[in-house]
Amino acid sequence: MMNGINNKLLNARNSSKQKKDKPYQITVLAGSEAEPYNKNSVEYELILSAIKPENGAEFTPVFIGKKELEYLPNVKITDGENDRICVYQIGELSGIQITAICVAVAKYTQAETLLFYDKGLTEENYSDYIKRIRNGEEVPEVLKLVESQAKPVKRLGVKEVREYYDGVHSGLFLMETKPNGDEAQPLYLCDKAETLGIGVNEDGDHFTVLKWTATGNNQTLIEPISNEIFGDQEGWKYLKRKGFDFNPNGRAKTELAMFWQQQAKQGDRWHIADKTGWHNGAYVLPNGEVLADKNTNVLLNKKSNKANGYTTSGSIESWRENIARYVEGNPILLLGLGVGLCSPLLSILNGDSFCVHIVGNSSTGKTTSARIALSLWGDYDKTMLSWSGTGYGITNEGLSHNDSLLALDEINQADPKAVKNIAYTLCNEVGKIKEKRTEATAAEKAGK
Repeated sequence: MMNGINNKLLNARNSSKQKKDKPYQITVLAGSEAEPYNKNSVEYELILSAIKPENGAEFTPVFIGKKELEYLPNVKITDGENDRICVYQIGELSGIQITAICVAVAKYTQAETLLFYDKGLTEENYSDYIKRIRNGEEVPEVLKLVESQAKPVKRLGVKEVREYYDGVHSGLFLMETKPNGDEAQPLYLCDKAETLGIGVNEDGDHFTVLKWTATGNNQTLIEPISNEIFGDQEGWKYLKRKGFDFNPNGRAKTELAMFWQQQAKQGDRWHIADKTGWHNGAYVLPNGEVLADKNTNVLLNKKSNKANGYTTSGSIESWRENIARYVEGNPILLLGLGVGLCSPLLSILNGDSFCVHIVGNSSTGKTTSARIALSLWGDYDKTMLSWSGTGYGITNEGLSHNDSLLALDEINQADPKAVKNIAYTLCNEVGKIKEKRTEATAAEKAGK
């Protein structure tokens, strides 16, 4: 591999995430629009359909976008032994920029095959060209012109956050090279985590979307963390409560927060839903699960306190055999079933929210009707709510059951004065009680 005149290289985004074994192909997206936030563009979808990652594997291309184009050819695409690189154009890419990419591949990789695909996916093979560059057969003036236009990579000291194992911790570490070239001791930041992008709710509030595996139960979590608390004590307490391990050292937390926010700007854009139901063509369940025809970047900000009850058990056939067939001929049970089925349709049909109050003596099917309705959604014992809860708490659950079914049992346990206000609030559209959630949260905190 040739040694460049300027050995200070800029790491192209995702270059460190590539597999380093020789048979593995590196896929590069290059051009003025080669940015992570353009993943939903027509060009990106076209490239993805052409590549067709095996078994639905996650597609992690190297990005040579606006930033990297300024520093070409002094850009590192991979530090592995990969022998094949495919470059797909997104946006504008000039001839001299293509030449600069060829120089970067020739000088700073071991690739033997280099293929370029223009916006129409027409293939052009540059393998012989990079070979000639390595052998010194190309016109020196052309190569000098390419290098003279490159923005110099200045390094007063280099910081990089990447995955590492120091014998004790495995996760994200701060790797630092001092101005004199000495490497500092790797600083453990946190367990493995991924920044997925920036989220915005209907009010314009911003969130940083994180993905990690909880320590206690190995559950993979994707959570929107409000930028209002991101990086401060309240935000760290929330992450700790959710099973995320990190270094409590002040500098480590500062470096991690800055790294996450930088990564978020390069990631996807997410719609943060403050209530369940329909959002951008997707349906959000009270447990945060998103039902959609394809991957949709929608996240629920606050899940129902009964979220663990929204599970699947059995089959639709067994449900029909063991539950549905006993409903026939019983008006109370049919009513409950109808309410459970129609709730997701109200928004689509521009219908209003409504409440059904079943009154009767004991053992006349009131609770059974609610259970049958809830069986459509999950475990009825775990999703049933009680009137004995606080007005604030039930109001919060209203937002967590928008376009959904909220069943309340045991009205005799409620404060009679509170029942009227709760019923009025819930039946007057969940969207109108949003401010109540803020009040409820404050009241809950004050009562802790």
